[in-house]
Amino acid sequence: MINRPVSFSLAELWLLNDLVRHEMQEAERWRFPPVSKELCDEIVFAIVACEDLGLDEYTLLLTDGDLMVIDYNVRRDHKNPDGAVGKHMLLKTFRARSELALGFADDPIKVDNKSYAEEVNARGN
Repeated sequence: MINRPVSFSLAELWLLNDLVRHEMQEAERWRFPPVSKELCDEIVFAIVACEDLGLDEYTLLLTDGDLMVIDYNVRRDHKNPDGAVGKHMLLKTFRARSELALGFADDPIKVDNKSYAEEVNARGN
């Protein structure tokens, strides 16, 4: 299974904890159930690490399924009092999903001086 690293601020992790659930009725009927116990556990571990170690952010290694769970549960207008914004979180996961879909699993796109689209175009996709 291929994972993508996605960094979230502590505020964003708290918002994920508010929105992502570990189970739902009839989850087996879904092709991609919008719940994940494993993702919930990773979010909890990340929050604890940030709180205990004084970290401002934490990088989760997310599967395509994890990215879909976040996409289903987080809306772009979601916000929390700590400053997390759903739109920013979704853009992070959209980039990770794009990298998976475009086959950049072992060579992640670095976004610094070039825009994301320019980098994708430079790679010939």
